[in-house]
Amino acid sequence: MKRKIQAFFENENDALSTTAKLETLKISEIKLDRIPESTNYIPLLPATQFEMVSGSLKRSAHGVLPNLKPRTNKESMSFILEFEVREEDFHEAFLLLQKSDAFLDENFF
Repeated sequence: MKRKIQAFFENENDALSTTAKLETLKISEIKLDRIPESTNYIPLLPATQFEMVSGSLKRSAHGVLPNLKPRTNKESMSFILEFEVREEDFHEAFLLLQKSDAFLDENFF
């Protein structure tokens, strides 16, 4: 089984660097795009604000990096990375997103 993930980044370099790291895992359907100006408001949280609980991601009461505040895609996110990852690689992919300062749609999980 595969899980689809969307991650948001402030700049193209961060998105490309993260993509390269993720490619060491079994990911597919990789799509990296600039977020269009006309995109509707999406509340985003740093990936560090989520934690794995019984194999699922849940919003954490205490983020790993508390200095990263929630944002919206209109504030400073420029790129969106979408991909599918096998269930057995999901946790490792998520940890890579946390280390890369990625942001996630708070409603995605």
